[in-house]
Parts: sequence; C-alpha cells; structure tokens
Amino acid sequence: MQEVWNACERWVGTVSIRHESVLPHYHHFQLSMITIKGNQLCKIMWVAIVSETWTHRNKIVFRNWVVDSVEIFSLAQIRG
Repeated sequence: MQEVWNACERWVGTVSIRHESVLPHYHHFQLSMITIKGNQLCKIMWVAIVSETWTHRNKIVFRNWVVDSVEIFSLAQIRG
C-alpha cells in the first residue's frame, strides 16, 4: 500500500518517513509549516486512508478483488 501513501504525499506536496508502527505513523502526519486546522485535515486524511485500505483489504479477502491503490486513494479523498 506504499502507492497509496505516495499518492497522498504527492497530493499534499510533502515527503515523509514511513513508520511500521501505527502510532508514530499517525503522529508523523503533523506538519510544522501549516495551521492547526491544516493539521487536523492531515489527520482526517490519514484516518480516511487507513479506513479505505482496511475496507479494500476486506474486499480482496472476502470478494476476490484485486489491489487498486488508485481506487483506495480516490475513495479516501472523497470520504475524508
């Protein structure tokens, strides 16, 4: 799912370090150069991406779908 996080970084215009643990990864989605409201939107986007990734994973496991990182990111943008 690195492609999804890469798409998010391109969309926001940043580059980040990827953590394997969830909490440090979440906390990394706070940028010093933007407002509090902007950081809240970054956190919402993080939650939307994780949620869509999990939903997509379930579709792969239970409905035999294939991985589609573009779909995951697009749905995260819409639902975030």
